[in-house]
Amino acid sequence: MPGHTNKKQSQRTKGNVRPSSSSQAAQLLVTTGTAATGFIGFSGSPGYVPASQVFDDIDNTLDADFRLVLRKLTKKDSTTKVKALQEFSVLCEEKDIEHLKAVLPFWPRIYNKVALDIDHKVRECTQQSMNTLVLRVRKNLAPYLKSLMGSWLLCQCDTYPTVSTAAQQAFQTAFPPAKQTDALVFCKSVVTEYLVDNLLNQTPNTLSDSTTTEQDEMVNKYNRVLTSSLLALRKLITVLPANQIEDLKHLMNTLLKDGKFWKHGKSTITSIKAAMYTFLAGLCQTMPDVAQEFSKKLSPFILNNIDERDPVICPAVWEAVLSLVNFVKDCWTDVSIEKSLWPKLRNLLENGCYGNCSLIAPDLLPFISKVPPDLLKEENKIYVEFLNHMKLG
Repeated sequence: MPGHTNKKQSQRTKGNVRPSSSSQAAQLLVTTGTAATGFIGFSGSPGYVPASQVFDDIDNTLDADFRLVLRKLTKKDSTTKVKALQEFSVLCEEKDIEHLKAVLPFWPRIYNKVALDIDHKVRECTQQSMNTLVLRVRKNLAPYLKSLMGSWLLCQCDTYPTVSTAAQQAFQTAFPPAKQTDALVFCKSVVTEYLVDNLLNQTPNTLSDSTTTEQDEMVNKYNRVLTSSLLALRKLITVLPANQIEDLKHLMNTLLKDGKFWKHGKSTITSIKAAMYTFLAGLCQTMPDVAQEFSKKLSPFILNNIDERDPVICPAVWEAVLSLVNFVKDCWTDVSIEKSLWPKLRNLLENGCYGNCSLIAPDLLPFISKVPPDLLKEENKIYVEFLNHMKLG
């Protein structure tokens, strides 16, 4: 604490960051190197960080060129930030490794901010800068992995393709194929906390500075972060080995029992709705016990929307449908068959899948094979009715 001196405080590094289990993280990174100390957790890095806070701890020991470039990244103008990121990449290629190591304590706070910028070009350049940085610092990045990985994984699921591709490239540069899953295992808890926080607690106003950002830009950024957070959660839980998921179940419970999460399913934003179903499909596949626990919410949400007409959303809906009926055995008891599910399915068949036959038709037989034979009270009647209505469509 300020005003006190003790052994613990003496271990703090430049940038007011804490040592982490860097030796374990260092083993995950490509090639060799000596890991620096220091760690900034997400709890100390809100989605929007004023520029003054980002550079509170920068002193004259930081290379002057880097200090100038990093300050440019606090400007509102996108062109200025793009140029600054390009300059940053050049400095990463040209400067001595010791100068790069001195930048690392400040990089997580900066990266987590500009990686979510409203301008896709800024976000793309941020990932390109990350690629150049990790190529040079290698294992020196290890102590900062947990503070970077949440935004890094989020950006790998960015709604803008060039951004997601650049983020994936930086990740592949940092970790050899055999270590990529291990890196996510190492950061799994803090990353999940970050993504769940985005979904439950963040708002357009908390993710942006309302004094310098237009309202529509703030809302667009928020919607993008919601979409990417859902997709990143799906990616995380489907990539992690089965024996590594158990620790995350309490966070999934926190997410699924919160009404704010289910409100996202009613969003008018296509990408958010599609991402909701994509995430829930992954949840059913990897955590069927959690899905079963929340079946009363999960099953109606999925099965009562089998008549989704939007061609962007319906593939995700049907992946969720098949995942649900395959992994959650009691899902049928949590929906109204006669009043909701069957009428929707019947209309879907009669109307030729609303023009989405190529997207939905391959899933119909796998779906009907999982339907209980006595679903319509008379055993096997469901199959006859299914074929009759399919002929009409």
